[in-house]
Amino acid sequence: MSNEIRRFIESTHRHPDWPRIYCLGDSWFQYPVKSIDLQKQIERGLRREAICFNNSVPGRESAAIKALLPRLRDQLGAWQFDLLLLSMGGNDIVGDELAEFVKPAEEPQSPGTDWPSPVPLVVRRHIRLRAFGRALSFVIDDLARVIELRNQVAPGCTVLINSYDYPFASGRPYKIGPIRLGPWLKPHFNEVGLSDPDNQYKVASWLIDQFVAAAGALAAAHARVAVVDARGSLPASGDWGNEIHPNRAGFKRIAEQHWLPRIRLELGKP
Repeated sequence: MSNEIRRFIESTHRHPDWPRIYCLGDSWFQYPVKSIDLQKQIERGLRREAICFNNSVPGRESAAIKALLPRLRDQLGAWQFDLLLLSMGGNDIVGDELAEFVKPAEEPQSPGTDWPSPVPLVVRRHIRLRAFGRALSFVIDDLARVIELRNQVAPGCTVLINSYDYPFASGRPYKIGPIRLGPWLKPHFNEVGLSDPDNQYKVASWLIDQFVAAAGALAAAHARVAVVDARGSLPASGDWGNEIHPNRAGFKRIAEQHWLPRIRLELGKP
């Protein structure tokens, strides 16, 4: 039995009437080494109000969720969660996978490529829309599988999906001691000739917007599913600890302005 499971079960014994929240995600819910991430900020904000169980791993891509589905089925079915918080897809959209769908301006789009909404010129010049569309569809399909599982074993459990926020291609990696990860954006953008910081921000923001639009459409097709939209909460590069993760104050701001109010609303708390 893991320490997290043991902690959760002990908490349910001490507080059997408290709401229960399952957190499933990536580094926005489990930041490496430092306890500053969004999930920790949510848990601190709900101290003496709810019990959180965190099943999150830094760097987790949405495809890795598939291997967790049998365990998730058992846990959701047995432990009577009120909320399921999801943070998945960011690594697939603006993480290392970005290399798969950036392109030089002179490289044409694949024949027949289309997009359901207007595409800014800088995006059309530097994003392979067909490749990005495939990546996005895989992410949404993985989210849908989690929601369908919820529908089967815990239909009363509300699902809240993380929108992330608009990242800056600052070139700042994650660093702690000898560990260094990233940067994830700037090198890939520079490699294809997208070097202007304003245009880099426009492209990264567009990618996030497409994820949120697709996740929102998925949520609208299901009962008790919503996207917690925190886009625009961190408008300065200084709000971020590195290219794709907020700093402590940034995570705290998103939790306090967006997640905690929505969670309390769903739980019927003032």
